[in-house]
Amino acid sequence: MIDSIQKASTANSIAAVSAAGAKDDSFSTLYQAQQQTSAAQSNETASGGAPPYALFSAALLPTPENIEKLRQQAEGLLTQQMGAAGLSTAPAFDINEDLATGRMTISGNRPDKDKIEALINGNNTLRMALHNASALASQLPAMQAGAQYAQAWQQAGTDEQRNAVYNYFRSLFDSLPGQTHTQLSMGPSGLGLTLNGQVISSTSS
Repeated sequence: MIDSIQKASTANSIAAVSAAGAKDDSFSTLYQAQQQTSAAQSNETASGGAPPYALFSAALLPTPENIEKLRQQAEGLLTQQMGAAGLSTAPAFDINEDLATGRMTISGNRPDKDKIEALINGNNTLRMALHNASALASQLPAMQAGAQYAQAWQQAGTDEQRNAVYNYFRSLFDSLPGQTHTQLSMGPSGLGLTLNGQVISSTSS
């Protein structure tokens, strides 16, 4: 049955899981990072800091469309700031985040990588825009799995089938964190964003 699962809409999927009374705690983590970021941004703005990234002021669903909005915003900010600092986008470079500290580092053939790192880490609005795009993209597999879970739960006709669906998707959710990797790359063509090596947002797509 699981092999025949069809995609369900995000809104209907979440509603269906709630209605079915599913007890899988994995769904409680889908928006946690977004909500924490929104709270941190609200606190910073209230304390007089520069309000970072307006599009992320409320939690966004991790859809390709929303990921693209965040990517475009981050790309615009990075392009603007690099231009103002006299830094070229060529050759291309990767942008990596230390999740423990939130600090961005640069890898690639860039003798001026220290300047780029200082530019990004010294501008909280820019740094958070890059973080948000990558963070939202990292939640896409869980959202897609959640939609499949809801559809499978609705299609299950017996307790035995529902138990099989629950066990299958619980195992799937447990494996997702270790199998999800996002990468931001900046170059002359703009800011690219990949998920597990696959382009999900790019100016060339």
